[in-house]
Amino acid sequence: MARTTPRNMVREVEVSSGQSQTEAPAESNAVKRTKCPITRQQFAQSATAVKVVITIAGLDHTFHLAPRNFSTKSFGWNLNEKIQGVRIAEQDCKLQVGMNLTVVGSKELPE
Repeated sequence: MARTTPRNMVREVEVSSGQSQTEAPAESNAVKRTKCPITRQQFAQSATAVKVVITIAGLDHTFHLAPRNFSTKSFGWNLNEKIQGVRIAEQDCKLQVGMNLTVVGSKELPE
């Protein structure tokens, strides 16, 4: 699929011949990062447990996640548990639940 540049993003540039031609702005390969609105200290002092409820076949499974710092230098909450007794095809199955709730931009904060 061909990419088009919106008309309002095209600018006139003068070339050596004295004539003008249109040119689209160069695209940036830089990834725009979301700035974390809090500091590591604020997270450590203020973050509280998060309650997560997972409903499977009408049964609620409740988990309380404590705030934590991840090895990747980001912070948030983590869930890594097993749920037993889930019926699938008339068989009792064990499920493993894995979930990270990461504060966006926390990895880039100074330590």
